[in-house]
Amino acid sequence: MLRRSVVAGGMVLVLIASAASAQPPKGPGGPGGPPRFGGPGGPPGFGGPGGMRVSNLMMLLAMPAVQKELKLDDQQQEQVKELRGELQKQTRSPFGGLSFQEIQKLTQEERNKLFAEAQKKAEQFNKQADEKVGKILDAGQLERLEQLRLQREGVAAFNRPEIAKRLGLSEAQQAKIRKIQEEARRPAAGGFPGPDATEEERREFFTRIQKQREKVQADILAVLTEEQQQKWSEMKGKEFKFPQPQGPGGFGPGGPGGPGGKAGERRRPPAQKEE
Repeated sequence: MLRRSVVAGGMVLVLIASAASAQPPKGPGGPGGPPRFGGPGGPPGFGGPGGMRVSNLMMLLAMPAVQKELKLDDQQQEQVKELRGELQKQTRSPFGGLSFQEIQKLTQEERNKLFAEAQKKAEQFNKQADEKVGKILDAGQLERLEQLRLQREGVAAFNRPEIAKRLGLSEAQQAKIRKIQEEARRPAAGGFPGPDATEEERREFFTRIQKQREKVQADILAVLTEEQQQKWSEMKGKEFKFPQPQGPGGFGPGGPGGPGGKAGERRRPPAQKEE
């Protein structure tokens, strides 16, 4: 069931990207600009402000491994299950029942209006979902969940005003970070592998993406002072090993290697036994 929600969210992001590509940005994902892929609320592991999303806290809390880490009791697990059901209902029909084909037939102005309304509804629900999560968990669990969120988002979390404030990022530092992220959004050389691409070509593509992601993270962290880097490490808390996703070369949420995976870490297929 959760996987259906994720797929639905992915379709929403594709539609948003389609609308955004038809108009010039007013800034690097800032106020007034079109929704962007990546960053807080976008596919984890890619920098920049996000577009429409489901609650990041709820997405994490739905993971059995995270529930175990937080030591949820039976009552809390049941409450999480109920809240997840509400989330699924919201993501099934983000555009009032319109199909992808119907949306594509709309004018650009109509699509922009539709996306803006859907995003507003999603943001309202996300806020409510986060508030409900805060009532389900105790203070210690909520603090740990926020640490896991920071680990999953990585340097993309620096776009959140409250995180920038806690780190003490200056305007100049934030401008440098936005510039690095904007440059990272440029299409990768060679583009995404087509349906006829070989396994080797797909792996090469994901390797390039992983190297780019590592460079972006390193460049952004280099903007921070030593004190800020230490503060960032403390904010993330003890390292948590997120479950590895399924996909070509281990490429999934959080980038190649999976959410929370270390830089350069990739999922490898099990070794074949010799006959």
